Amino acid sequence: MKKILALFDSQIPYNIDFASINEYRKDLKPDILIIGGDFLDCEALFGWHNKSPDKINWNEIEDEFCIGNSILDSLEIESKYTEKHFWIGNHEQRVEDFTKAYSNMKNIAPNIIKDLRLKERKYKVHKQNDLVKFGKLYVYHGDYYGTFHTRKNVIDYERNLLYGHVHSPQLYTKVTPIGSDIHMACAAPCLCSCNPEWLKGKPNGWVNGFVVIYLQDNGDFNLYIVNMIKGSFVAPNGKEYK
Repeated sequence: MKKILALFDSQIPYNIDFASINEYRKDLKPDILIIGGDFLDCEALFGWHNKSPDKINWNEIEDEFCIGNSILDSLEIESKYTEKHFWIGNHEQRVEDFTKAYSNMKNIAPNIIKDLRLKERKYKVHKQNDLVKFGKLYVYHGDYYGTFHTRKNVIDYERNLLYGHVHSPQLYTKVTPIGSDIHMACAAPCLCSCNPEWLKGKPNGWVNGFVVIYLQDNGDFNLYIVNMIKGSFVAPNGKEYK
């Protein structure tokens, strides 16, 4: 059996403290680590195509990479992963799109893979909606975010799915009448602030947390959404972390 720790939507520098997650990770001893996209926020590049390149705050971007490297370092402590996966989410895609549009600024703009040392850290890097199979479960960053997104994704993909992007935990299950095949879509909680400034205090469904998966050799799996309350949580092992 393999144990998978899946972390989505940190949106650094608006990330929560990873201390309690790291304490649990040391107990869990996951075989596979998933960083499921939007690890960085890249806020300075929001709407970059409507800005002059010299108006972009590259120091702010550099700070995000610095924090990101520190968190990735912390996730390596007392770890023995057999696999590590990193998705380029729609927020990191801002960097990719900018450098494609302004190839003359490649020496100024950061590079996600190089500057987060993802090859050096031995991560497999995926695009936003690349579906990667773990047994009978497919993982990607996510794109659709309507009210019933899990239902739509189960119907569209007809597979078991795990994704982030929406910052709110949600589940939908569909059982086919032929063969009683079960397909489930799970949207993961986020690891960033649940009261973003741009919402100006409006109610939202954002929830902090992460996902743990126990993957059997035959591809079957059990998936656990772990919701966090003010940085603390009770893990599937019954222990409280805070």
